[in-house]
Amino acid sequence: MNQFLLILFLLLVCGVVYMEKQQPDTWNQFVDSLMVPGAGGTPVTPVPATTALSTNAAPAHSGPIYISPASPLIHSSHIIDVAQPDQTNRAKVYVPPNPLPSQSNWVWTTSDGRTFRNVVIEKVEADRVTIFHNEGTAVVDINLLPSEIETQLNYDPELAAQAHLVREQSADESAAASAAPAATTFKPVAPQPH
Repeated sequence: MNQFLLILFLLLVCGVVYMEKQQPDTWNQFVDSLMVPGAGGTPVTPVPATTALSTNAAPAHSGPIYISPASPLIHSSHIIDVAQPDQTNRAKVYVPPNPLPSQSNWVWTTSDGRTFRNVVIEKVEADRVTIFHNEGTAVVDINLLPSEIETQLNYDPELAAQAHLVREQSADESAAASAAPAATTFKPVAPQPH
């Protein structure tokens, strides 16, 4: 019997500690309900439901309090204007689809009449796509594909034109560099005796 009372007492102590630490709102309501008017504690007086709230009363917050510049908690000298980044001149960037689209036995027919069977996408760029198919690999311009595949590949004609232009410029630069004459190298000549 003594063991039963000891276990019951320990459970009661654990329950009180749990309520106090883990459920502080419930604990405070419980303690407030135990206070007796005139017994040294502040009695809880219920507010009648018909009492209208004052217009000057602060609203009850159930979450975080957000302070705005109009808040009385902030003085105007604390507010500093910060320049915002210009959103109008931001360059568009091509973002390939993630994950890459795929289908079993995917067949692509381009607008120039080529047909690729069992297509598996290897790499997607803004203007072209590199694929594996049943006859090997190929690089296909996205604008030659049907519109539903263009949509799946996040095709944007403006970004494709930019990527194509950059690729042509780099090809022209590398061709010009390889066509430039090689620099002539001179070997030092030893002086001849007289």
